Amino acid sequence: MSPLNIQLPDSLYKSLQKLAQQDGVSLDQFVVLAIAEKISALITEGYLTERANRGNRSKYEDILAKVPDIEPDSYDQLPPVNMEYPQGNDSKFIVEKSEISFRTLLAKPYISEGLRKELLKSDILLLPQENFREGVETVFPTGTDEIFSYIRENTPEEICTDILIEDEDYKEIALFSDLIVMLGSFMVTSIAAPLLVNLLSDYLNKKRLPEKAADQIKIEILIANDKETKRLSYEGSVSNFRKTVYPVAESLSLESNELEN
Repeated sequence: MSPLNIQLPDSLYKSLQKLAQQDGVSLDQFVVLAIAEKISALITEGYLTERANRGNRSKYEDILAKVPDIEPDSYDQLPPVNMEYPQGNDSKFIVEKSEISFRTLLAKPYISEGLRKELLKSDILLLPQENFREGVETVFPTGTDEIFSYIRENTPEEICTDILIEDEDYKEIALFSDLIVMLGSFMVTSIAAPLLVNLLSDYLNKKRLPEKAADQIKIEILIANDKETKRLSYEGSVSNFRKTVYPVAESLSLESNELEN
C-alpha cells in the first residue's frame, strides 16, 4: 500500500464522510473504492473508444442491408409511447408522454419574475397540487419540506433543487388515507432522473410513513430533456418503488445523453 496525502475542500470532505458512514465503511476504504471505480470507468471508456475507431461504417450498413424488411416478432417490438406496466396486485406503473415542461411550469401565474429567474437553474423541482379546493390554489403533501431538505443535502453541488412556489404561498396538507400516501410530483432533467429516484427510494426506506397509512405510496415524476417530457406515475409499495421506476429513469437518462452527443 502506498500513502497519498491530498487537500480537499471542506464541503467535499464532509460529503465523503457522510457517504462513507452510510455505506458502513471507513473514509479511507470509501476513497479507495471511489478511485477504483473512476479508474475502471476511464479504462472502459478508452477501450470502447478504441473499439469504435476500429469500426467500419460501410461494412455496418452492408450487414444492415441483409436484414429482411418484415415486421419483427412480438417479443422484439418496441413498446408503445404510452405504456402501463402491471406490477402485481399492489403496484401500478404508467409511462406516458406529457405536454408539461420546465418552460410551461415557469410560466405559471403564481410564479414571480424574480423566482422564475432562480428556477431556471433547477435540475429538480418539487411541484404543487393545483386547484386542490376552492380558495386554495396550490398545496404540497405533508412532509414535502422534509423531502426537499433530504434531496438538497444528498445531491452534488452542481445539481440544483427547488420548489415551484413563492415562500409566502407555501402550504402543506395531509394527502393520505388508510390505504395510500401521496408523496407529490417532481419535475427533473433526464440527466438527474436516476439520482432523484435513488434519493426518493433511500428517503422512503429511512422515513417511517404516517401511522394510519399502509406501506403504499403514490408519486409522479416528470422527466424532461430538450425535446420531450415523459410522465412516470407509480402507485404501490415502498419496497417495489426503486426496482420498478429506476430502470425506466436510467433508460431515459441514457437515451437523452445519446441524443446530446
